[in-house]
Amino acid sequence: MSNVDRRHFVLATAAAVTVGPVAGCLTGAEDQPVRQVEDRAVEEWELTADEGPFNTYADVRTTDDGSLLVGTARDDTGPAVATATKLTPGGDVVWERRYPSPDQLEALEDEVVGPIPEDGFAFSLPADDGFLLVGWTYYDGPAVYVSRLVRVDEHGEVRWERSFASLEDASAYSYLADGVVTDDGYLLCGIESPGIMLGGGGWLVSVAADGSLNWFERIPATERDLAETVRQDVFTGIVPVDDGYVLSGHYEPPEGGSRAWVVGIDERGSVRWEDDVALETAGPTRANDLAVSDEGVGYDLLVVGSAGAVFDARARSRAAITLEGDGFVAAYTADGDRRQFRELDGTPAFSVARSSRGLVAGGARAGRAWVGTPDRTDFEAADSSVVASLATAHEGELVAAGNRIDGDRVDAWARLIRSLAAEPDDRNDEEPKADPREWTFDFLDCETVRVTGDVADVLLNVIWWEEPDEDLVGTISEPVGGVEGERTIAVTEEFGEFPFGPVLTSVEAFAEGTPVVPGGGDVVVENPQGEECQAAILETFDGERHDTSMG
Repeated sequence: MSNVDRRHFVLATAAAVTVGPVAGCLTGAEDQPVRQVEDRAVEEWELTADEGPFNTYADVRTTDDGSLLVGTARDDTGPAVATATKLTPGGDVVWERRYPSPDQLEALEDEVVGPIPEDGFAFSLPADDGFLLVGWTYYDGPAVYVSRLVRVDEHGEVRWERSFASLEDASAYSYLADGVVTDDGYLLCGIESPGIMLGGGGWLVSVAADGSLNWFERIPATERDLAETVRQDVFTGIVPVDDGYVLSGHYEPPEGGSRAWVVGIDERGSVRWEDDVALETAGPTRANDLAVSDEGVGYDLLVVGSAGAVFDARARSRAAITLEGDGFVAAYTADGDRRQFRELDGTPAFSVARSSRGLVAGGARAGRAWVGTPDRTDFEAADSSVVASLATAHEGELVAAGNRIDGDRVDAWARLIRSLAAEPDDRNDEEPKADPREWTFDFLDCETVRVTGDVADVLLNVIWWEEPDEDLVGTISEPVGGVEGERTIAVTEEFGEFPFGPVLTSVEAFAEGTPVVPGGGDVVVENPQGEECQAAILETFDGERHDTSMG
C-alpha cells in the first residue's frame, strides 16, 4: 500500500461557508465617483456598491497592487452596464469605470424607442500592463447574449474592444464564463447557441493577445441539432493540467433536468474524458467552479457546485438569482477518476480558491454569504447575500466578492477575509509534526485496520447500504480518536451494526496540531481490499459481480 502525504492540504471536500478577427471599436469608459471603504479596520475591509437597484460583482482577481472587481450595474432608469473597479490592498478604490458597448452607446445617443442593449462583465484575466475584461451584451429583440472582450490598461483606459457578433461559422448567441492565460493568448469557455430559447453546446474559444481568433471548438454534451432543441450545455470554469485542461459546467440531458458536468480536454480542445452527476434536490445541478489541488494529496483538482440555487454573471435583475438549494464537492485526478464526492445540505457552492489553510469554497449557507469547509466556517454574513468569486491575496487571505440582497434590491459587495491569512508563527516558526513515515496501517479485513505509531487522531471513511440496492449507499467520515503505539480499529465497534456492509474504504491519520477534518489528514491510506469488499456485498443484491472502481 502507499501512503499519500497530505500535510499541506487542509480541505479535500470544500463547501460554500460557487472566423477571423472582428473589427474592434474603442469606447471611452465612463469614470465614476471615487468611493472610500467605510468602516475598514487595519487588516480587514469591506466594500459595497449601491448606486442603483442592481449592482453585482461577478468576479474578483487579485494583483500585485490590490484587486480588480468586475460585474454589472443598473441605474434606476438605464440599461445594465459593464463595470470594473480597481482596489488597493487595503480596499480603497483606485479607479472605477463603466464600459458601455458600442451598440448600447449608439442606442442611447439615438434615443432609440424600445429595448436598449445591456452589458455586463463575467470575469477578467491579466494582460501586459493591464487586463482583459470578458463579458457580454444582451439584445432583447432577438433575445441573445453576444460575447465581448475589452482590453484595458492598468488605469482602466480602453485599448481595444472585440465582439463575437459576426463570428464566422458560429451562432449568434455566445456567453463566456471563465478563461485562462495560454502561451498564444487566452483560452475562454462558455456556451454557443443559435438563440436564448434554443439549444446550446459547451464552447471553447482561443484568442491571441490582440483579441484575434486562433480557433474555437463546440463541445456538446449530447449529439443533437442545437437549433431543434432547447437543451443547453454550459462551461463555467477552466483550469490547466498536464497536457490539457479540465472544465466544469452543466448540461441538460434528453430525459430532462440538469446535471453537473466535468470534462477533460487536450491542448487543442479534444475531449479526453467526461463525468456528470445530479443531486436529488429540486432544480438544476451545476458544477460552478474548480481549482487545482496541492501535489501529493491523491487527486489533482476540486470541483464545487450547486443544486437548486442559480447564480451566474448573466444576471441582470434580482429575479435571476436563487440562493435556496444544496451543494456538493468532488475531487478528481487529471485523468478523470472521481476520488471523492460529498453533498452539502443547504450550502450551494459557487467558487473555490486556495488560502493559507488549504482550499476553501464560497457561496451561500442558509441564504447568507459563506466561506469555509464542511467542518469549518471562515466567514459567514449576517444578511441575505452570496459569495460569487474568491481570489487568493498575498498572505493566504482571500478576497471575496458577490452580492448583498434586500428584497428586489441587489448591491455589489466585496471584503477581505483576513482570518485565512497565514499567521507569523505559521509562516516562520512552524513546529515539526510527527513523521508520517513512522506510521503503519494494516487492513485486516473489510472493516478493520491496525494502526501503529503515535497518531493524534484517526478518521475512518466508510460506506454501507440501508437496503439491498446499490444506489442506496450511505457514507461516514468520522474521527475515532488517537493511537499511542498500536491500536486495532473496527468499524462496527466504533459505529455499531449496519444492514449491509460496512466497508472501510480508507483511513486518514492526523499529527498533533492538524485540524481533524475529512480530507485534511497528514496521511491517507486506501484499503487495498476495498473494491473487492464492495463487489462481494453488491453480489448478494442481485447475484452479479459489480465494477466498483471510481471514475
